[in-house]
Amino acid sequence: MTSNEEQAAYASSQARSDEAEKLVVDGYRRINTYFKVYLGNNEFSDGKILKEVFHKLTSVPHLLGPEEYARFRRLTGSFGSEALVGAITSILQDVCGEQRLKPAITNDEKGKAVAILY
Repeated sequence: MTSNEEQAAYASSQARSDEAEKLVVDGYRRINTYFKVYLGNNEFSDGKILKEVFHKLTSVPHLLGPEEYARFRRLTGSFGSEALVGAITSILQDVCGEQRLKPAITNDEKGKAVAILY
């Protein structure tokens, strides 16, 4: 492989990685927005979802819906649950600053794979 081919492969890999990261960050922002609405006027700082309150919610948006989850899998080339959870956890911690809530892979009401926070 020539250096130009290697650079192109690296750039392509980086673009896929950036897009996968954006999917997780956007999902986390959706959850943050939902959480803010739930709390109303109570004090809340971005990136700090109170785990105790979070678990009292009856419904929380998926971190990655079925289509986003499938796209994330393709972008990262990860198809095992452990690898996917590890990649999502890294993004949540490193980019979103989330240390307490953890991702999990589960099925939605239609039986399609989704990523959630718990």
